[in-house]
Amino acid sequence: SARTGVPHVRMQVPERALTTWLVIDVSSSMAFGTENRLKADVAEGAALAMGRMALKRGGQLGILTFGAGEDQLLLPPRSSRAGMIALRRALERGVAKDGIDDSHALGAALLRLGHVARPATLIVIISDFRDDAAWIQQLGALRTRHAAIAIEVHDPREGELPDVGRLAVVDPETGKRVRVNTSSQKLRSRFASIEAARRHLLADELRRLHVGHVPLSTGDD
Repeated sequence: SARTGVPHVRMQVPERALTTWLVIDVSSSMAFGTENRLKADVAEGAALAMGRMALKRGGQLGILTFGAGEDQLLLPPRSSRAGMIALRRALERGVAKDGIDDSHALGAALLRLGHVARPATLIVIISDFRDDAAWIQQLGALRTRHAAIAIEVHDPREGELPDVGRLAVVDPETGKRVRVNTSSQKLRSRFASIEAARRHLLADELRRLHVGHVPLSTGDD
């Protein structure tokens, strides 16, 4: 209040470099795509974009991959050029081979991240979010100490089946083979309804946890 006679409060706001953790899905389901690119290609582009932003102004970038069984990759936060090189090398490893059924991989990855991430970091999850729903509880626990963004990668064909007659389809993660008759309107409608409900539930859960939700499609720019 010196010289003015009016009380003022001075607040010290220190500038702190932000640490960002990229949690990247490398399961075999990411090697699917019927449009311009594979889901893994979209995930790679998103990871590189987020990595560049994370390393600005002295920020640090940590990397955790999941979905490849025991072949996970955890790289501690690094800054500047070292952080970008680590990200590119992690992406060059590609996705997991077919037949690795790791339906709880995302939940396990988030649990592991909770033990290594320092408080007040930004967590960016890049995935198609087709894991068992147990990961929601782990993400909720992380949200008590960190900010989070979920980048959901999907393909239009995952939302609806084309009318192309009989098909033999294989789940790349389990190897399960199923024969379907896509000429059935009832089958196509049920398929679309189940997928729409799944994505709606995902959006609702992320909104409830106050997690930023960014959907990306293999058919978009």
